[in-house]
Amino acid sequence: MTTEEIASPAPVPVYQDWDDVPEYLLTQTQHAELDLPRKPCQTLAGRVWAKDWARRHAELFDLYDVRASTPTRSTASRSSDAYVCAECGARTERPVKVRDGVGRCPACARVARIAAEQAGTREARARQLVWARGAVADPASVWVYLEYPERTRGPNGRRRPPAGVAITAADAAGRRLLRERVRLAGPRSQDPAAADWPVPLDRALPKLVRTLQGRKLITWCPEHAQALAGWIADGGGEVGWLGSGMRERVVAWRSLVDVRGRAVSTCLDPGRADRMVSLAVRMAEDREVPADARAWLASARGAMLVDIRGDEAAALRLHAMLRMLGVVAVDTDPSPVPDPAVPGAVSLPVWCRPDGMPDPEGPA
Repeated sequence: MTTEEIASPAPVPVYQDWDDVPEYLLTQTQHAELDLPRKPCQTLAGRVWAKDWARRHAELFDLYDVRASTPTRSTASRSSDAYVCAECGARTERPVKVRDGVGRCPACARVARIAAEQAGTREARARQLVWARGAVADPASVWVYLEYPERTRGPNGRRRPPAGVAITAADAAGRRLLRERVRLAGPRSQDPAAADWPVPLDRALPKLVRTLQGRKLITWCPEHAQALAGWIADGGGEVGWLGSGMRERVVAWRSLVDVRGRAVSTCLDPGRADRMVSLAVRMAEDREVPADARAWLASARGAMLVDIRGDEAAALRLHAMLRMLGVVAVDTDPSPVPDPAVPGAVSLPVWCRPDGMPDPEGPA
């Protein structure tokens, strides 16, 4: 890019985060911090929103193209650890970013940020595994999904409330308990989409209450839970248990981190109740739990320690039987240790489900 192109009167871009800023755009301070300091050109090339640590609030910082800068009068190159990456040894032009006492180049800093975020998601994933196993094993669990149509607009241009809702419900075995297309629009509604929904809400309520009341209802999001609770109450029923939504649990179980080192906070809707059940079963069957998360599982509510003592071969056979039955809560390779109280005997600790019932995922 030439100086003439840089000086063009086109509006400069405004970046919302430092991660969005190209490497060749620097502030005046960053020009001065280079190991071979440079003087920025006078043509503004962009701006970035960033926190001013002195004023403790975000403000716009001016950016200049370092490729159009000129050398300062300084002839000496700065030589210090501030320009050496402690991870890969790279010699950087800009000071390395120091975090947790370690100076890293931009690439190593991003890798460290991603690794730290991934480590923080492991315990959350283990918690969702425990929840999913309990939900799938509970015969009272029912998954309910509400699908609303696209909202039409009235003569004034405003969006109308949804004309109807498709309600699906399924149990832990994936059996369909409910599939209704319910009209939410009133009898005098001018919404043309109302004709696509044949069953009025008041006629659907008895079946809704009969199917769902007293059950442990698992919805996709809090908005679905609120709507269900209101409809069941309107129908004279009572909700046995109603969670806040499965979406956040699925996000935590997926534990995705983007290339910037930020946890991904969204996921696609399943679309139907049976697909929610499929997701819950996948979560319950997840065996790829890191070692540190396994330690959390072992100490969490939902597991108890059984100490098998005696002959080593017999202890290993009993462990294999418990594993085959699916009673083992934390599936690790058996590690018998000598029993100091009984010569020739071993002690084999096994974390088992507290109810003694087989794991819903089947044999471990």
